[in-house]
Amino acid sequence: MTPEDEEDIVFDDPDLFEWSHARRGDPPTSFNAASDTKFRAARTKLRILTALAKHGPQTADGLKDILSVDCHQRVSDLWKIDHMIEDTGERRDSDRGSSMMVFAINARGRDKLAGKI
Repeated sequence: MTPEDEEDIVFDDPDLFEWSHARRGDPPTSFNAASDTKFRAARTKLRILTALAKHGPQTADGLKDILSVDCHQRVSDLWKIDHMIEDTGERRDSDRGSSMMVFAINARGRDKLAGKI
């Protein structure tokens, strides 16, 4: 994929594909890798939202157990950047014994999932 091809990329949900990019002068492999990363990040975010909708409030460790993937960074993104999940105020012990925040999907997250569950 070259920079000129970028406008041909159609993503399901562009606002979930923000951070990974390649610079104009980078080789095509960089564009492919960036595109791949964007897709995987967005897919993980949608899986997290779906898991919270189906299983109720969870910690990042709880989501890791449900989804079989480490999703701590995506949980943080959904909370701090995308504002699609919220801190319930509850704390649970992590796999390592430390206290972890429990997150729940909020109205914005449910709106994002409308038609995708």
